[in-house]
Amino acid sequence: MLIMCLLTTASAFKSVPPTNIARFDSFGAARDVLSSKESKVNTFAVEQAAAAVPADAWTNVAPAEVWLTLPSPDDAAATRKLLREGLCTSLRGLSDDHAETLAAMIGALSVEYSRCCEFGCLDDCCSGHNHGHGHEKTRAVRAKLSIAALDDARAAQPCPKFHADTVPMRLIATLAGRGTEVLSDEIVDDFGKNGPTTLLVDRADVKPLTMTPGDAVVLLGRLAKGGARRPSVHRSPPAGPPRPGRRVVLVLDEEETAPPPPPDTLQAEVAKGVKRFLLQ
Repeated sequence: MLIMCLLTTASAFKSVPPTNIARFDSFGAARDVLSSKESKVNTFAVEQAAAAVPADAWTNVAPAEVWLTLPSPDDAAATRKLLREGLCTSLRGLSDDHAETLAAMIGALSVEYSRCCEFGCLDDCCSGHNHGHGHEKTRAVRAKLSIAALDDARAAQPCPKFHADTVPMRLIATLAGRGTEVLSDEIVDDFGKNGPTTLLVDRADVKPLTMTPGDAVVLLGRLAKGGARRPSVHRSPPAGPPRPGRRVVLVLDEEETAPPPPPDTLQAEVAKGVKRFLLQ
């Protein structure tokens, strides 16, 4: 099992490493810790697993929000075809080569994420889970790709408040721009039970840890089952002053536990200059 210390491998982590956040060199190493009932890690950053497309490839891509359902992630050929067609339909300004690379990367991440979901059910009563043996068919995955212009503060920071997601487990990968900000358990207040967007901490003296762009970050949510872990508390990073460029974020959820997709259909405009593509 290889766990890479946040303090020495990521410049974003400059204080004492928190007990709930760890960085790994592979999904296999992350799953070893995820399957432990004693571990308190709730944020698993897999080093540069989502760095296949260079950040500057997104500079001229039109802002968009793309939703895709991947019914069988372990069917690599079908998943890659679905992704390639969906991305080509919805992304304007991304080269064909980068779109092909992106499709392959999302397909691979969806398989790894689905396997993490199997490892993450730590209750003995979880039926239908193989507790990490890796022999069951991967489950359907919902993918959301968001491309936001950095001169649009609201779009660039869609989740400004610290919160825990109301899902069992979610994968977030920043492909361009600043990474997601995560709080250590040591500084999270005893949070309430008022829903998924409850403000937990919003003080100037709280210093979050910024995930490294290109890392694939698996975060446990409020519905995670079993073990001693608390949910991961995080937010989108502040947008900063308006400037050229893009922030690009990929989110993966299990289809059966994902929030419902938006009611808008293909090419609905959801913000100034932002198109939403709901592709089934």
